[in-house]
Amino acid sequence: MSTANTTKRSDRPIRRRIKTVPALLLTTLLYLGLSPALALVALLLGAMRRRGFVALRLLLALGLYLAMQVIGLLRAFITGLRTPRGSAEWRDRHVALQAWWGGTLFAGLQKIFNLRLDVQGADALQGPAAMFLPRHVSLIDSLLPTVLISHQHGTPLRFVLKKELLFDPCLDIVGNRLANHFVDRKSAGETERAALRTLASEMKADEGLVLFPEGTRFRPSKRDRILEKLRVQKDPNLARAAALRYTLPPKLGGVSLFREGAPQADMVFIAHSGLEGLTSFRHLWSGAALGQTISARCWRVSSQDLPSGKAALLDFLYQEWGKMDDWVGETISLPKRVPSDALLRTI
Repeated sequence: MSTANTTKRSDRPIRRRIKTVPALLLTTLLYLGLSPALALVALLLGAMRRRGFVALRLLLALGLYLAMQVIGLLRAFITGLRTPRGSAEWRDRHVALQAWWGGTLFAGLQKIFNLRLDVQGADALQGPAAMFLPRHVSLIDSLLPTVLISHQHGTPLRFVLKKELLFDPCLDIVGNRLANHFVDRKSAGETERAALRTLASEMKADEGLVLFPEGTRFRPSKRDRILEKLRVQKDPNLARAAALRYTLPPKLGGVSLFREGAPQADMVFIAHSGLEGLTSFRHLWSGAALGQTISARCWRVSSQDLPSGKAALLDFLYQEWGKMDDWVGETISLPKRVPSDALLRTI
């Protein structure tokens, strides 16, 4: 059984981890030493600002993240010692660790920021092997596939993540022990394409693939830059790209490669809203995230109903992404603490 990550060996993981793991441990020690004083300051700020003790909540969120990192690394170390590398048990234990880590971190953030989760169409998340295509607007929504699919149903997931996330020690170590790919977004060479194709072709019947087709988190400024680029290139997709207000135009590349590698896989779309107040520190500090409801809607398209050919597949993607954009527009609730126009400018 192959569970190896497809990231290039030339990335020198040992050299990277010599820096990131000690930095994490040092940051955790500093947090523990300073947290009593910081908590007092946060309480005083909360009493003065009267915005739900946001400073204290942010301090707790940082502590939660650091604790999950340290515990996750410890569990990964123990699992690595006790489990034969490359075995079915190796995969299952690390999938369970990944699901626990993502689910526990998300649950903790829910409690700290008083977030609620409402999911429509959850049945679409269960079934045959599938490619899961979520909207991307916040770092927090990167946890949603793990929470909704692996944590709740035990489905092993293969992720395509940006290479920059390798500086997160837990994602780096556990992610590289599973069949994931940390993509270099600056490279569009055959090596990257072959890695994505392999990731799909080796997918087991009980697994799923997760890809964020937008390629980056939504921001109006990013949307403007993309549209301007399409105008300059006189791209025929400009009109339908411009029709998307709350999402970025979906990219065909990764989806097409996944279809080539796993033609038997269904497609599951995951739309969501409610995380717009968790897009930047400014929004967090304003209290925009407090008490928000994260609404999600999922739907599945059978592999038999998926089009063949790149042009038809791109048309299909824009069609489904248009449905997602419309749903987000109907359900999005912009926080009252930040003016709607200001929030939209910085999402």
